[in-house]
Amino acid sequence: MDKQVFSYNQGTTICTQGEEALCFYILRKGKIEIIYNLDEVKPTPQEVCQRGKIVTVEKEEGCIIGEAGLFLGYRTASIRAGMIATELEHIPVNESGIEALIKSNPKIGLTLCRSLAGRIKNLSTQIREASFANMNINGSYNSLCLAFFNLIAKMEKSSSSSQLSKIIASAKEQDLYKIACQLKKERSNAMTVFHQALSKKRAGNITLPKGTELCRVGDIGRALYFINKGEIDVRIGGQNVARIRSGEIVGEIAVLLKETPQRTASLKAREDCVITTISVLDFNNTVMEHPNILVSLGFTMARRIHSTNRMIVDLESALTREINLLSGNSSSCEYVFNKMYEFLPNDNEEMKNLKDFAKSSAVRAAKTAKEMRENYQGILQRND
Repeated sequence: MDKQVFSYNQGTTICTQGEEALCFYILRKGKIEIIYNLDEVKPTPQEVCQRGKIVTVEKEEGCIIGEAGLFLGYRTASIRAGMIATELEHIPVNESGIEALIKSNPKIGLTLCRSLAGRIKNLSTQIREASFANMNINGSYNSLCLAFFNLIAKMEKSSSSSQLSKIIASAKEQDLYKIACQLKKERSNAMTVFHQALSKKRAGNITLPKGTELCRVGDIGRALYFINKGEIDVRIGGQNVARIRSGEIVGEIAVLLKETPQRTASLKAREDCVITTISVLDFNNTVMEHPNILVSLGFTMARRIHSTNRMIVDLESALTREINLLSGNSSSCEYVFNKMYEFLPNDNEEMKNLKDFAKSSAVRAAKTAKEMRENYQGILQRND
């Protein structure tokens, strides 16, 4: 990779939120401000200065900047020089993208993921709690996206009528379907990696009965966990703040950071679970052999950091926006499932079952959104 060092005057906007991410940066001298604009998807340099809020200041020589955007494909925030003669080393990523880069050089992937993990670890207590809340909302949203994917798959098998083909084609343009495709790819990659790690005895399976704690707040993080079956509640102060579902990974912060941080939350089995574990000692070897896991971890942490930036700027609007993905606007899960219910024909038993599935999913989305709004009022009140 070609590397170049550029010098910037104080106040110079280096990149803006929303633009394509083609490189990451290493701070060589000076200070960098990470700025988030709540309203503008792609702000102008003037809007960065006038309306943006500084969410992070980086001044440690050698720190990595802009890595989250590589995983998402676009800048999640703007970057501005914070003092005179700030120097940044630009590390470009070629047209093949971050996934190809990590597969060809897993050490770079590990470095980028460690940088993301460090950002998450250093969140304030309140923002960390809100981040868990957001993770829970996203988990519910992802679950409904996968339900939508399954609905479309059943429709494709049930009939070849031209009317249904048009409904299917339209449904595949929905964000719910596109996100589900990405989720299925990520989870398939993760499952393959963990099963391969098991076969080489670099991982082990444990069975966790319902109600059993996997770890407690304050425990030293010694392993990464992949949920093969079941669901895990994330608990802080005796309250459930998030849920980890089958096909998801938890404990990544502990194994990515070079120190051994204490767990910031307790994990408790919501139902009987089967969990694959990879120890800190085996993690490095595993990801060098199977860099796909770094792609999956990086993507997940980048999304979490993007959501966290919004929370730092405006916690209430951030949580409201995320909950509205479940129920609250014309692109929400509730709305889309209700439209599917309206569009599906009612001419045979199979179609009736699909209509019932669509309707029950819409009801589930509305109920979950209502519960989320009630549960997170405490977080919003503590922010006032």
